[in-house]
Formats: sequence, structure tokens, C-alpha cells
Amino acid sequence: MHIHRTRDAHSPTNAAPRPRAVACRIAAAALSLGALVGCADMVVEADPWAAAFEAARAEATSDFERQVLEDNEVTRAEYEEGVALYLECLRDRGFQASATEVNGSYSYMIEGGGEDVDTASHECAIGTTWVIAPLYGAISGNPDNTDPNQQSAECFVRNGLAEPGFDGAAMEEWIREGSGVTPSGHEMGDPEVTDCLVNPTGDLGDLGD
Repeated sequence: MHIHRTRDAHSPTNAAPRPRAVACRIAAAALSLGALVGCADMVVEADPWAAAFEAARAEATSDFERQVLEDNEVTRAEYEEGVALYLECLRDRGFQASATEVNGSYSYMIEGGGEDVDTASHECAIGTTWVIAPLYGAISGNPDNTDPNQQSAECFVRNGLAEPGFDGAAMEEWIREGSGVTPSGHEMGDPEVTDCLVNPTGDLGDLGD
């Protein structure tokens, strides 16, 4: 019997050096949005994820997704509804599919079925979790939509993993080099390193081991 385990696109994992690269196809659109907009003689704070929602609406393929995205918010209930629809699709195709919550997102176990599980998983995600899940995860982990490299760099400095002055640009270069060792000599497996890469602001709570 074939058992397939997968995660939502945004789920943090210790296996990769840059887990938050998920949702880039949507979240990157928000980087072009200014933090402030002017209106007459007053300044109004802009929605930091407005451009990302616009991009997500353009990518949406189902009425469910369009309804969720219309108010520029993905609630927990809407995210979980998308997960339920995804699982229902897989079960309708003959798979035994279940979801386990891991640090606020879901990890899936899929087994059985008479077709390729990766193809089925992808096709079932379209219109259910494909757009909703990564956007929900990205906003949950970074509500202000700030530069993730800068967030991780500041976390490195706070935790003694790099010297003061280590910034987002230096973090990007360090990731590109792929040395596996922080500027201070800490290994990638160090929990503090993982936390700074996956959850630098602590918004996702305690990720555990």
C-alpha cells in the first residue's frame, strides 16, 4: 500500500533552509505596495497584503476561492473549509485522506487510490487550498508583510547567530551561498537557527522540535 505524506504549501518544516519561500507566487506581489498612501492632507496606512489579494483573485479558479478573497481576508474558518474541500475531493477519487494540524497549518496523509497521488493531490488542491492556504499561512506568519530576510536577520542578531549590522541583504547572500553554518558558526540544525528562518517574529507561536 502506497502512503503519501504532504503539507500545505506554507507549512513550516525543518527539512529545508528556507521554508517561508512558499506562497511566493502570491506574496511577492505585495512587495510593490507602499507602506503608506496619501489622501488629501492626511496619511492612511495601506493594507500591506492588498496587492497579494489582488494577485490571488486573478489566480482563483473556483467560486469558493473568489468568495473567500473578496474581502481581503482569509479567516481560520475559511482556511479549514478549503482543507475540508480538498480532502473531500481526494476521498471522492478513492483515496484515504486525513489531515493533522501542525503549528496552525495542516499535514496530510494520503493512501490508496487507483491513480497517481501527486497528480490527484494537485488537481484537488486547485480551487480549494491552492490559493487560500499559502496566503493564509503567509499572513499568519508575517501580518505586516515585512521583508522576511530582514526579519530573519534581526532574529539572528538578537540570538547571537550573527553580529550587529547583519541585515536583510546579508541574509539573502548567506542563503544563496548555502553554507549551512551561520556567520557565528552555528549549524543549521540548531533550534534557534530554525526558529529564525521559519518563525523570526514568533507570530506562529512555539514550533516545538
